[in-house]
Amino acid sequence: MADETQLVMGIHAVRAALNQGDRVTELWVDAKRHDRRIRELVHMLRTSEVRLHQTTGGELDKMAKR
Repeated sequence: MADETQLVMGIHAVRAALNQGDRVTELWVDAKRHDRRIRELVHMLRTSEVRLHQTTGGELDKMAKR
């Protein structure tokens, strides 16, 4: 069976995927957000091989509409 790529959106959904051990390869965040919830997600990634991407909110909206 081929690997299936899924887009997981939302802080809670991403956190749940990370906590459940789901294979997360990339995290995209709004570069303007520096609140506690974003910092906690970024901190969770420090011990993983997940690539962190910072972009604009507009680009994230475009990704969500795909």
